[in-house]
Amino acid sequence: MDSLSRWESVVILVLCSGCWSEPALLQRDGGPMGDACGRECPSGTECSSGVCAPLPSGCWRPVSSIGAPGGSVGVTPVWTGSEAIFWGGQLLASAIATGGRYDPAQDRWTPMSTDGAPSGRTVYGAVWTGSLFVVYGGYGYGPNSFLYDGGRYDPTTDRWTRGVAISYRGASGPVTGWTGSRMFVWSGGNGVDTPPLGVLYDPVANESTSVTRVGAPPGRSQAWPAPWTGTGVLVAGGGYAGGGIFDPVKNSWTPIASIGSPTPRSFDFGVWTGSSLVLWGGQDAINPALFYGTGAMYDPTSDRWSTTSTARAPSVRAHHCMVWTGSRVLVWGGANGSALLGDGAEFDPLRNAWSPMPAEGAPAPRSRHACVWTGREMIVWGGRSADSDLTDGARYVPRCGR
Repeated sequence: MDSLSRWESVVILVLCSGCWSEPALLQRDGGPMGDACGRECPSGTECSSGVCAPLPSGCWRPVSSIGAPGGSVGVTPVWTGSEAIFWGGQLLASAIATGGRYDPAQDRWTPMSTDGAPSGRTVYGAVWTGSLFVVYGGYGYGPNSFLYDGGRYDPTTDRWTRGVAISYRGASGPVTGWTGSRMFVWSGGNGVDTPPLGVLYDPVANESTSVTRVGAPPGRSQAWPAPWTGTGVLVAGGGYAGGGIFDPVKNSWTPIASIGSPTPRSFDFGVWTGSSLVLWGGQDAINPALFYGTGAMYDPTSDRWSTTSTARAPSVRAHHCMVWTGSRVLVWGGANGSALLGDGAEFDPLRNAWSPMPAEGAPAPRSRHACVWTGREMIVWGGRSADSDLTDGARYVPRCGR
């Protein structure tokens, strides 16, 4: 073999090295999975330098209370892209009409203007439109304090515009969602019932159109978030099995499967992952002494439910909070009928697996607190302890090592 032939052989060997090896499995962050890494790493680990290693642990960081708002219970927070808005709520037997904008990068609160703001309230509906914080309904303080009004807040100018053109019989705890151009406001309690009625509200034009009740699921009143699936608004959970998807273009409802959905329960919570709805926890809708530590995932594409794993899942609870990080569901806090809880866990829906959150640095146990995801961390604020309403919180970073 001459020298050229030898080099050709070498080149061929180099080019063909690994030709028959199986392609590496990839994680969502683009890294390989498994040992070196040819098999999928176990739950709670990832491939690092060719071996399955524990995921970087999460950590808790404090939230300043200087200049923080007074509302504590029944707050519906939103994330604007740079700040978290916490407005209203209940504190010391009063409904609050003040709020604050929290900047996690600076760990700093900025008070919100009260000029033109709606009256104080709790368990109201709210959405972030991309430029406005829109509030509707809720409950004041005192007998029959159902509220049928709202307002629009612009954080850029720190100004409220009082009044929203929404009028129907729901008030306390309406189901709300954002379609990309209009606010879906539906059902809610009025002291008599929870009617399956609602509107699509345009905050720019300050106009609304009615949502049909034909084919609608039963009404509910937990200030329940209704995620936008890309084609419709999804209503599920909140005391009932099954639910429905509302199409705002056709003004029509499509029922969703009830087989496999969680046992009807109240004060559960749900988050949208971008492809499925994850419902978890809650208090039995008939027997309030029964609490759940189970849940399910709903895929609207297949119209099917699948149960969430119970291995390493949090203990039974209701009045907890949940957020979606982009890869994990975070569950924290709540109550189980005999104690307040100050623990939580991360849930990976792709692996259907739980991993516990660290306790060090976490806020004191509480229920009915507010949580919001910033794109990097979960902010926990307010809530109720055994004997008082709380005006403190903390931030949870899922991967402190990254």
